[in-house]
Amino acid sequence: MTTVQFWLSLLLTVFGIFLGAGAPIAGWFADRGSRSTPFLWGLILAIISTVVFCFARAPGLLVLGRVLQGLAASVIYTAGLALVADAVDADEIGA
Repeated sequence: MTTVQFWLSLLLTVFGIFLGAGAPIAGWFADRGSRSTPFLWGLILAIISTVVFCFARAPGLLVLGRVLQGLAASVIYTAGLALVADAVDADEIGA
């Protein structure tokens, strides 16, 4: 395996791990109060993490950027689905 393949696979794996691990935590926060607050914090974290990833010059910063992107994506996805479920009537979901 080349160095490029190693880092690419590591960055993809780190994103997936933190996306999956962050979803239950994000769901818990979304159920505690307003669903829009975690959603907005997720969007802010996504912007910050993308800037970190974009300007990273060291492999460690690239990994940090992907970790933050995975966490942000889990919050946005979980809170966003909860917002949609709240906005749609229960008999219309899945129809």
